[in-house]
Amino acid sequence: MGLSGIVLKTIKKLRIDNKYSLNDVAKGIGYETAKGYYDLESGKTDIKLEHLEKLSKFYKVPLEIFLNPNSTITVHGEEPTNIQKATNGPDPKPAA
Repeated sequence: MGLSGIVLKTIKKLRIDNKYSLNDVAKGIGYETAKGYYDLESGKTDIKLEHLEKLSKFYKVPLEIFLNPNSTITVHGEEPTNIQKATNGPDPKPAA
């Protein structure tokens, strides 16, 4: 899975885990409609750094969360989750 796939899965996971609707996130980052945000989350619209910066502020998470599949996130005080595992990505290869 490429970086954009990881980013898309991460932003969707954050929305679902935080129990936000598409409309909630859309309004929170300045979109007029949920459809506009859905197009971003589903990959129909190219995601740009400015989108990730807005999402980072909205969710109060470091920008690294979107770019590093080995990052971990904590949602509402739950056990930290490894992004790569949470998005069904492969486990990192052990060092040789």
